[in-house]
Amino acid sequence: MTPEARNDAPPSPWIVRHASLLRAGGRVLDVACGGGRHVGWLRQRGHTVFAVDRNAEALAGLRDLAQVQVADLEAGPWPYGEQTFDAVVVTNYLWRPLLPRIVEAVAPGGF
Repeated sequence: MTPEARNDAPPSPWIVRHASLLRAGGRVLDVACGGGRHVGWLRQRGHTVFAVDRNAEALAGLRDLAQVQVADLEAGPWPYGEQTFDAVVVTNYLWRPLLPRIVEAVAPGGF
């Protein structure tokens, strides 16, 4: 199954527009990734993708595309410790208390 077949929603135009800023082969974290519309798109472009969501069923279909983590970001601990990423993607999700942790997860020179 192709990545597009997992979630046929197109990637966010914002993600497409800014993806050229990401270094080749960069590490990308997709926060609250849902069905993975950005996971497959980023993977196809050669990035190492990490995906986190509280919906284990949604993540099950992404295991061959990304390093997935089931986590409740609003009630549990941050699942990535001190790891940093070249980019952190967050679309259609807002949990303000998590914002400082997301910013800390962006590697120097990342976005």
